[in-house]
Formats: sequence, C-alpha cells, structure tokens
Amino acid sequence: VKMSSTGSHAARYLRSFRPLPPCQLRTMSTDGKRSLWKPWIQAKEEDELPEESLRSKCHRPVLREDVERCIRVGGGKLTSDKIDYLGIRVQPDFCSEALASIALREASELLAEHGYSHHGDGGVLIMDEKKQVKETLDIGNTLRCTGRQEFPEQSAAPWGYGDDFQVDKVPPALRAILKSIQDSQSFCVGKPRDLTINRRTNGFFKLDPHLDPVLDGENVFILNLLSNAVITFVPPGEFQRKDPVQIALRSWTDQDVDVLMKHRTLVLFSGKSRNSWRHAIRTGLQVEIQGGQEVLCDWWGTPKNLVRRSNDRISLVFAFGGKTCNQSCI
Repeated sequence: VKMSSTGSHAARYLRSFRPLPPCQLRTMSTDGKRSLWKPWIQAKEEDELPEESLRSKCHRPVLREDVERCIRVGGGKLTSDKIDYLGIRVQPDFCSEALASIALREASELLAEHGYSHHGDGGVLIMDEKKQVKETLDIGNTLRCTGRQEFPEQSAAPWGYGDDFQVDKVPPALRAILKSIQDSQSFCVGKPRDLTINRRTNGFFKLDPHLDPVLDGENVFILNLLSNAVITFVPPGEFQRKDPVQIALRSWTDQDVDVLMKHRTLVLFSGKSRNSWRHAIRTGLQVEIQGGQEVLCDWWGTPKNLVRRSNDRISLVFAFGGKTCNQSCI
C-alpha cells in the first residue's frame, strides 16, 4: 500500500462533471491490498436511534441521517446528544442532480470571472510501506469566489457580503439553493450574509483547521459537490499532533469528529461547531486498491475506512445570520 498525506444545459454539464460511483464495501484481499469501504451504512449507534426530540437553535432534531454520517476519530460511535451539542446536521441529497448540475455551471462561470487562487499548503507526502516519507509533491490547485473582499486585487462577486448581501445578484440556480435552505422547515436561519464558492482539483481537498469569520453569521452550510469528502471538526485548544504524517494518519486530536459528505450532501454547522470547534479536511491517503490502481482517498473514523475522492470538488458555502424564533418554527 502506498499512501500520501494528502437537464439541455444540465445534461451536457452532467457529462462533464460526473462524480465517481459509490465505493464498495471494504474487504481485505488475499494479497493484503485494501478495497474501498462504504462507510455511510456503518456509523450507526448501538442504541436505538433518536426520535424527533432533540433541538439545537431550533434547527430540526438530530435524525438517523446525522448519526449514520458522524463518527469519532478512532471509530467510536457519536451519540445524538453529542451531535446536537456540536450543532451539526447532515442532509444527504439536499438538491436534485439537475439543479446541482446547473449550479455547477454557474459556479464555474463565476470562478472564471471572479475566482482567485487561494494560496496555501499544496504539499502531498508520498510514503513507503514503512510510512517513511519518500518525496513531497505540490499538487494543490484551488480557486475561490466570494463577495467578501479578502484581498485588494480580488474581483469580489456581485452579491456582496454581510449586511450588504444582495440575493438578487446571485445566479438563479445558486439562488434557488440558497432560498431552499432559508425557507426550509428543517433549519432556523436569518438573512443570508455570504456565499463562497471553492473549487479544488487533483484530488487535493486539504483545509487546515479554522473558524470562518464571525461576520459571516451564526449558521454556515456547505453543499458538497462532485466528490465524496470527509470534513473533520477539531475541538478548541492545542493540537495533539502537528507532524503532517501523524495528522494524515491519526488526525489532529483524538477528540476529532469526522462527518461524511457525498455528492449533494448539505452540512450545517452552528453553535459549538461554528464558534469554537474548527473545521478541516485532512490531506488524504494515496492508496493502491485491488487491480493495482492508485487513488486518493479520505478516511472516516479510521484509516481503515477509506472514502474515494474524485479529481474535482466544488463546495458552495452559504452563511446566514441568526433568527429569533421558538419551537413552533419547526
């Protein structure tokens, strides 16, 4: 095993942005090579799954779909109470494939006009069987578009930011997704404050642990497109591990929480997961699978649970302010 720490318009667009098929159930072959696991059917609590009783900031209760996609680093189960405490919600298949494909076309056009390279660590560590670093490659390739003025030379997106956010400046498909979040009975949010589009290529999805700006608002949603991915929530305080190899294989701390995101999965982070727990994506592993093919993977819970990446990933980040409401809002 070699690892690295690392509908008309709509139909046509789908042909150019086709996500990989789901991973197969993980098995161990006689030659010791690993195939890919299907983790989203595995992260179930041993106890009975929750009824619709838990609430976090009047968002919908914690449900089976949340529990099945959240796991502790190390593979331990994550209780419904813990998920509610963190303020995480996971909504698979949030939008239709047709809407997603048109939104991807709009996103690509916006990135071409307003996108800028988001500089950061693009290194991938290629390791041998003894987990010794053989070489470092620079494959990072990121592009970003936002209405927030982050750099003087940046061409900010036309919808603006914060109190000045203009929904009517957002293109139709992206606006439809934004409105479906804002109008959903599952979520209790105020006015939109930010839309950011991120594109990453070469299977390199790494994000260092960070908190989004406070002015973005209380509720942040990520709609994950084109590829499977695993987002990791890291608790406040010092990292247990700072060495890139150890982070790639064991994460930043033993208390980290992994959330599985397939294509068209929407993830909400609010409360603790918004304000104090940082979110990140590990560099990933380059793994030889059955048949000798080498692929880039995330891992979910433990490195044994591999989640295959596609070459490209686009994330749509929608941020909303808070809303004064009561239980009747659900």
